Amino acid sequence: MPECVVCASEIENKGWCSRCELFADVLVGPGVSGRPSDAERADMEEVLAPDRGRTGETRWRSLLAAHAGSEDILWMKRRDPVADDEPVDGGAFPLTEEEVENGLQFLRQRLAGRAHPETHELRRLLQRGIPLPDGSWLNRGENVWSLDGEVVPGEMPYAHLLRAMTGTKNERRQVQECDFSLLLGVMGTLSMPRHHAQRRPRRHQGEHWRDVRMFLRLHQEVHGPLEGATLFFSWMEWIESILRSRHAAGERPRNWMQGMAWAHFRNRGRHRNEMPPEVPWADLAELGMPWVSRWDQETIGGTEWRSAEVWSGPALIVSRGRLFLRMLRGGRWKRVPLPPWPELWALLLSWQLSPPEHPAHRRLRTLQWIWDEPDGELIPAEQDCRALSLLHSVCDANDRCEYQEEGAPGIIVEGTSGLFYHVRCGQGAHGARFRVSGCTSAEQAHQGGGTPICIREHPGIQRLPAGDILASVVLTLMDDQRSQQNLGPLADFIRANIPHAAYRLKAEREWRGDRQVRGDQNRFFHMHNFGGWQRWTRAFPGLYEILIRLPLDSVMLLPREQRGRLLFEGNRFSMMVRDEEERELVEGLARATGWRPRGEHDAHVRWVRVDVPFERVRHWLVELLGPFQRRHGLRGAPPWWNLYRDPFPPANLPQRIPDWLNQPFDDGPEDLFDAA
Repeated sequence: MPECVVCASEIENKGWCSRCELFADVLVGPGVSGRPSDAERADMEEVLAPDRGRTGETRWRSLLAAHAGSEDILWMKRRDPVADDEPVDGGAFPLTEEEVENGLQFLRQRLAGRAHPETHELRRLLQRGIPLPDGSWLNRGENVWSLDGEVVPGEMPYAHLLRAMTGTKNERRQVQECDFSLLLGVMGTLSMPRHHAQRRPRRHQGEHWRDVRMFLRLHQEVHGPLEGATLFFSWMEWIESILRSRHAAGERPRNWMQGMAWAHFRNRGRHRNEMPPEVPWADLAELGMPWVSRWDQETIGGTEWRSAEVWSGPALIVSRGRLFLRMLRGGRWKRVPLPPWPELWALLLSWQLSPPEHPAHRRLRTLQWIWDEPDGELIPAEQDCRALSLLHSVCDANDRCEYQEEGAPGIIVEGTSGLFYHVRCGQGAHGARFRVSGCTSAEQAHQGGGTPICIREHPGIQRLPAGDILASVVLTLMDDQRSQQNLGPLADFIRANIPHAAYRLKAEREWRGDRQVRGDQNRFFHMHNFGGWQRWTRAFPGLYEILIRLPLDSVMLLPREQRGRLLFEGNRFSMMVRDEEERELVEGLARATGWRPRGEHDAHVRWVRVDVPFERVRHWLVELLGPFQRRHGLRGAPPWWNLYRDPFPPANLPQRIPDWLNQPFDDGPEDLFDAA
């Protein structure tokens, strides 16, 4: 029986189990949404199967033969082919066919070989330009490409162009029939920045400051609204420069061809409910580009853009003058160079610019997944697989945690407070890879509602595997009563939804003063976590005050069990010791102030004060409290030992314990709840 590629659990079909799919975007990126169906794999395999085991070029020829004469290829054909004997350039410096051929061979040797040229040589050769068969010149100056003086967006695969123009007879024929003003303009949109409007004319460089990268906070692992239409918006933005050469002399382009309105919709800062401007579908249809009619039908005339929310990652990539297609190899995305065939470029470009849910675009995604093997799958890193297995074991071992695969997918967690939480993958607060919503009932959690809670990954630490992060979040929420001591937003949510937590806050304000609880003019405010019960910075300094005030031969009763109530003979002070870590701190404070264990009494260990140290107590406190503050304190808070006063000298011990201290420490409703 097939196993899940992540957690190795048994499943019906090859691939991922339903639980691991909930976290696929976090583990392997957004490309997992483009996983083809079995029917799509079968259709593409009919084309590739006869040539499995042969060279890549053989499979590419089969793919082109299967779509020969389709509109996805014909859109890049020239309407007025150039005669074979026509000179390349009829300008001031005409070149013969032999001179052009020698120049192209030289450029291919220097720019398209295995060794990449030096930067200064590359700039010089590209600035001089590459002659194209239609008589135009393609050159680059100051990293800006232009075709006969008209700016072309993005980057150009100049090495692939040179190989095509100096290649086989079939490759040269494809170049002769190619309309480079269309093909290169569309290809340039591939390498345009996805979330940054690239200003074309220099006179506009001061406009739209919102597009400057330094003012944006980008999270590259997630995608925003209408991400699936980003390439289409890029093409719309640059359609003016592509079509300008097609207008008659003196004719001005229409207003919709300015491109500025479309730059906004390639920016991540736009609002999700914004709609693109009205698209002139009739005018665009005259261009003969197949993706225009597909977007028209898919969006119902530009009134419904929901399908544009889907995004499966980049496909075609231009890098260092070469054209690549991202494909799966060994469970990882790899860049595979394409052959120098303009017809193949046009076919793949048309597929990529089509709507994400259109069959043409789905063919491209299927090709990416099954190029090397028919059952290709994305496989996370080994550490991510181990981390996700840990998360599964945590959820399986606890009844208060369950997976939800339908409706609002995620993990439903029930905390010790009786509240519920919905944890899901996706863009969270401050770039976190998860989102947490607090709910007052299980029904609300299963519906995906609730109040968002700001829980995030610490920006200063190395990014841990996603499974480890999610497992820690689930464990934190399962014990939310204790976790709120270190998570202010979680404490606020619990206070707002549990009545006794609100009463606790009211009593705390009456005792400490409302101004001090808010933290105004309070130096130690960020040491105290007012969402919890402040045990580390209130209970133990109070215990220390008792330990240094009691005289010699005083007795403290420490419970033998890990959890129990600490008592003093002859005094009313008492407090709960909740776990082994708190017991360790109690024993450390007792030893530092002269207390030693002396036998047992019923369910307690008797500690007796045998000494009144004075000189080294401060040094011992620093060594004792440092590790506890690093584990439980807030980053940047003042040292905890500042809350502990110097001990009393042996000859000046107080005569009595103050009334405000000689009473049971109020551990708060959490201990009452646990005791019940």
